[in-house]
Amino acid sequence: MSCAYYRLSKTRARTIVEEVRVAVRGWRDQARHCQARGTEIAAMEAVIDPER
Repeated sequence: MSCAYYRLSKTRARTIVEEVRVAVRGWRDQARHCQARGTEIAAMEAVIDPER
């Protein structure tokens, strides 16, 4: 983890990571709601993975 670089404790860094994961979990549905094309969603899948 790069938590030391950001001057965060490991506990706080893990909390932030989990908050971000929760925030992006529904990104595909939101993308569809915003009428994103299938090709756009496929491109985003390469970089948006809430379980990573």
